[in-house]
Amino acid sequence: MPAEVVSSKTVAIRVVSALVILLVLLWLFSTSLFIPIRIYREIYLGNIIVAVIAFIFALKAEELASPLSSEVSLRFRLNSQKIGGTLKWGLRLISLAVLYVGLHGVLFQILTWYFEHSVSSTIYNAVFVVTGSVIVYQVIKAITS
Repeated sequence: MPAEVVSSKTVAIRVVSALVILLVLLWLFSTSLFIPIRIYREIYLGNIIVAVIAFIFALKAEELASPLSSEVSLRFRLNSQKIGGTLKWGLRLISLAVLYVGLHGVLFQILTWYFEHSVSSTIYNAVFVVTGSVIVYQVIKAITS
C-alpha cells in the first residue's frame, strides 16, 4: 500500500491538534487527575505522568517547525530558512516553558534530596533561566541572520 501524501498544512494542523491535546492532558494530570501514589520519597506517579507528557509535548513541538515554516514562507513569501530557524527556536522556547512546569514535580524533588529547599529552587530556576536565555539569543540570531 502506498504511503499517504499529506501537505505541510495538514501536518501542521495535526501537530498543533496534538500539542493542544497534550497541554490539556498536562493540565488535567497536574490538577484534578493527579495520581497521588508515592513512587519514591516525595515523587508521585502523577509527577512522572506529567513529566512524560511534557517530554512528549517537546518532541511533538519539534515536528511542527518544518511544516509551519513551509506554510508561513509560502503564504507571506518570506525566506524559508529564516522563518524555519525562527520558528524552530520559538517552538523550543515554548517547549522549555512546558518542560519547566512539567518537570518541576520530579526534578525539583530530586534536587531537594541533595540540597536545601531554597537552594534546590534556585538551581532549578537558574537552569531554566539560562537555557531560556540561550534560546532567546538563538531566536534573535535567527531573525537577524
